[in-house]
Amino acid sequence: MKKICISLVSEQTIPNTLFIMENKADFDQYYFITTQKMESFSKSDSIIDACALSKNKTTKIMVVEDSLKDLFNKLSTIKISEDDDCFINLTGGTKLMTLCVYKYFFENHKDVSSFFYMPIGKNSIVKVHPFDPSKKYIFPMEYRLDLKRYLKAVGLKIDDNSKFSSTVADFQTANKIFNFYLDNELNYEAVSTLRKLTKAHGDQPHKINISGDRKIVNLINLIGSFNNSQLTKKEAEYINGCWFEEYIYYSIKTQLRLNDNSIATSLIIANNEFDVMFIVDNSLFVIECKTALKDSTSGKSIINETFYKAVALNKKFGLQTKSFVFTLDTGLRTLKGDFKENIQKRLDEYKIKLADRKVFICKESEKEFISNITN
Repeated sequence: MKKICISLVSEQTIPNTLFIMENKADFDQYYFITTQKMESFSKSDSIIDACALSKNKTTKIMVVEDSLKDLFNKLSTIKISEDDDCFINLTGGTKLMTLCVYKYFFENHKDVSSFFYMPIGKNSIVKVHPFDPSKKYIFPMEYRLDLKRYLKAVGLKIDDNSKFSSTVADFQTANKIFNFYLDNELNYEAVSTLRKLTKAHGDQPHKINISGDRKIVNLINLIGSFNNSQLTKKEAEYINGCWFEEYIYYSIKTQLRLNDNSIATSLIIANNEFDVMFIVDNSLFVIECKTALKDSTSGKSIINETFYKAVALNKKFGLQTKSFVFTLDTGLRTLKGDFKENIQKRLDEYKIKLADRKVFICKESEKEFISNITN
């Protein structure tokens, strides 16, 4: 007797990953019904990799998605005996593939097959067949993906040795600079000069010498967490503005009680750096952090670029991805307190939620926003 898992592969790989991980201990063999297009994007391999499946237990069945004859012929190559137990996840694939898989196994292996479906956005599995309304047929999903496994499942591989909590400073330092910023106690001329020094430094290995600039030294002394004669490039970038993303990282991690495997800051994926990324209940949250929505040199608005970046890879991240922009900028609202029409239009277009200075100026409103971020 074998317990067999059959999955239909599509662009959305998270449902199959969750289904397999929820029941992994039960399965002896895995079949992936896939297409040439899906394999060109390594969709099956992404699931296999994320679930750490043994290659000798997995088989890919390549089908022509719009050919009934090919679909049924290929499905017939799966050898099933009368004492096997087949778990079939109908969530992926095209509609035609789903209908064919259901029809084939229902007509030929009805007594040994169970069919399941996973509604998008819900951590539950619906048993479609065998169905008895008097018995339980909706099962809550206990398994929760961590951030690294989620990214593997959607085909965005992260170095297994990468540390998601590789921050420059602690929460106390980020909070101190945050309050200085809101109270206008930072010397912005010093910050501007340090930004120019950092840019001129490039990728040179030695540290940035700041001992000759009294304004920068005073700024470092005010912050109190760094050497006031030289800085690493990371430390300089932190003081230039990256402190804000670490403030958000710590705030969310603390308030939502996330572990190190569920949240990351300054994470580089596909040559893009993401300020804060975390996962809660198998849904991914991406946050772009900007102290201001203006270019520090030209003063031009960077609203459109910021909003676009916040959703740039959402298609790859999956349907349950939620995007946010956090900023300390002002001037984004009308006198009534609503977002200006052009801002709201962009938020609606990109399906983004925005937290601005009005949210962060009060600790209670900040806590409320973060508390409701997963709703």
